[in-house]
Amino acid sequence: QSDTGTITEVEYLSIARAVREVEAKRALKAVNKDDDEVDEDVVNVVEADELPELLHELGHAPLLPENVREFMQDCGYKSDRQLTFEDLIPLLERIRLAEGFPKADLEEIAEVFRQHDVDGSDSISGLELERAIRWLGFPASFEHVQAIFEMFDIDNTGELDNNEFMQVVGRLRKKEIDKCVEHIKLAESKGVARLDDDLVAWVPTSHLRHVLESLGHAPLHSESAVLARAMSLRVGGEEEAALVVGKGEVDMWGLACLVRAYRCELREITRKTHGFSEMEVHELRGRFCEHDPKNTGSISDKHLGKLLGSLFEGSRQSKAAHVKVAEVLKRVDEDGSGTLEFHEFLGLMRVVQDDLSKQKQFKERRAVEETGFSRAELKEFREVFHSFDADGSGDMDFDELQQMVAVIVGDAARASKGERELREVLRQADEDGGGILDFPEFLRVIRTLVNQNFLGINDRLPPSNPRLS
Repeated sequence: QSDTGTITEVEYLSIARAVREVEAKRALKAVNKDDDEVDEDVVNVVEADELPELLHELGHAPLLPENVREFMQDCGYKSDRQLTFEDLIPLLERIRLAEGFPKADLEEIAEVFRQHDVDGSDSISGLELERAIRWLGFPASFEHVQAIFEMFDIDNTGELDNNEFMQVVGRLRKKEIDKCVEHIKLAESKGVARLDDDLVAWVPTSHLRHVLESLGHAPLHSESAVLARAMSLRVGGEEEAALVVGKGEVDMWGLACLVRAYRCELREITRKTHGFSEMEVHELRGRFCEHDPKNTGSISDKHLGKLLGSLFEGSRQSKAAHVKVAEVLKRVDEDGSGTLEFHEFLGLMRVVQDDLSKQKQFKERRAVEETGFSRAELKEFREVFHSFDADGSGDMDFDELQQMVAVIVGDAARASKGERELREVLRQADEDGGGILDFPEFLRVIRTLVNQNFLGINDRLPPSNPRLS
């Protein structure tokens, strides 16, 4: 190796081979727990059905048992084959490159990426990422997507390429499996899981509801056939659960399959509703009816004009704004009738929601530039913001801000002088004057508190963060 700080292709291939060998040895060592080292002169093997749980324990891309066979076939292995050290190296490489996704999933992910790469740049923005994640059936709030985007936009381009998008989806799917593992372990610790003869833990299929809610799917879709089926089955009942081994019970992987089945079901529903959830559709239905007083099933004439005027401020005074509204209406009015039926109304509201998300993204980027916080600091502040957002509103009111500051500086934040000064800091950062902070305004508050050394806050912050100390 040279001292240039770079490596040649040959050196890269050598390193890649060494990494794969280390992974294979770790896998075999995990299986042969009684051996401190893997002896390459002895044929150590791993059974194919042990691979999914083994990969999860080792931190690899999650692989559902149903997908093991496909990857083994790609390597030319029979599905019941025992895997040796040399077998594992190419298999782990294939799994890694595909992020654990089977071919059908890879094709869908690539297609979703192409659909949401609106400008054909071979990359997607944060707004496009939010739509793409919803399109795949994962729960996706603006704040959640921004946190994901910051994590994977390593080069700070403001865009994700296809490989980065695949990694995002891989992370979301890994979260699903992690939650299933956590739930099974918790059920074991509480004594509500049944252990079979092989000490595999099983829980009732009704536990699906708790896992889905922990993943952010709440409120759950009221017409979900997957959820209804899982909730109706009982241990020892006559019916057998789809995708599940046993009657009314699932192990860790069965639970993960049910979670995926629910997501796939939700994916098809949300695609028909322009990415809106069931609750959002219900709320929008009420708004639609307000502009359809005669219950005709469509919004037209003066009611349509009133709706558009409320959604696009200035459209009547500005020619440019009027042209924009006309273009939007032409795009969502699928039959060209000049009226909006409910599904077309949903398309209109998706345009409005996307515009709001664009404004949020612009506001946040501007706040990040102005405050100068690092990527690591942003991640930490986002977690702090959500942890003190007690009501889950996505905003922070004064009481929540005061509670957060008091954790750092003590009761001085609640004293009259401290409270008065803190209210003034919030007022200066609150751009819309609503008395509450969104995340960009929260960043400005933090920067002001640090710059002013509010109540000696810098002396109480961790010294490991040089920007804040």
